[in-house]
Amino acid sequence: MTTAIVGQKLIDGINHPTVAQVRAANAIGVMLYGGTPGDSLGKNFTGGQYRAYKQAGLLTPFMYENRANDATADPASIEYRDGVNHANALMADLRANGVADTEPVEVTCDEHLTAAQIPQAVQYQAGAFNTFKAQWHGPVGGYGFPEFTQAIHDARVADWFHGCGSQSAQPAFIDIWQDNNQTILVGGSRDDEDWVRQPLLFGGEMTPDDVAAVVNGVLFNTKIVGPQGPTPYNLNDMIFWTNKIVNGWDAMVAELTAIKTELDTVQAAEGNVDTSDAIAKIEAFLGTIKVTAGT
Repeated sequence: MTTAIVGQKLIDGINHPTVAQVRAANAIGVMLYGGTPGDSLGKNFTGGQYRAYKQAGLLTPFMYENRANDATADPASIEYRDGVNHANALMADLRANGVADTEPVEVTCDEHLTAAQIPQAVQYQAGAFNTFKAQWHGPVGGYGFPEFTQAIHDARVADWFHGCGSQSAQPAFIDIWQDNNQTILVGGSRDDEDWVRQPLLFGGEMTPDDVAAVVNGVLFNTKIVGPQGPTPYNLNDMIFWTNKIVNGWDAMVAELTAIKTELDTVQAAEGNVDTSDAIAKIEAFLGTIKVTAGT
């Protein structure tokens, strides 16, 4: 799992930057496009790109974006169906390329909306959100200008919020903000920067640092994005992460108990023991512990 801290950034994956190029841009991850493998811009991610990013420990949210007006091209009565179809297209593409179903996903509304268009866009987001929630375990977001993110926030059809447009106009709840005012050069291509505005936890595994971040979230209202949505707004999320912490503690205690038993056995047999190997084992375990969700 990846912890995203306020002030860190991701970059746009439209140009398929290498891991080295992402690192050189001081980014913690890449916003990846999926669900449109035949698009004319060639922006759709590849399986090899995803695997390379994960091996490097990069954050990889996925978005569906075919057109700027994906959310408003049809009447509201049809936009819900469009949201369903686009969510299914993205999930099919991700599954075909071995993407973990704990990855963050989102659909997009890359245009300013009139008052009349907002209900259409909310229906689109709702169709995608409900479809993802029935089949996907990662958090579900929405991308757009402030009038869109505010509307889907109020309709409660997103777990996390990806804003664009003027930074000063962004609602306080925006998790990631795309800077549309300038681009940066990444591997010879122009890329947008996406800045983390809220502390986030994304993914399906936890490290000791993640456990500390969860505790901090409980104490200081950090938003923690898990399979059930963002805390502190959702009690189910707190139960999910608490189970992870409890299981991790149990696993650590079991491992340390086994090491102690081994030491006791050697001590009884030989009268003394070199503890350097045991200490190395403990340190290695504490450095690599991964916690799986309780069931």
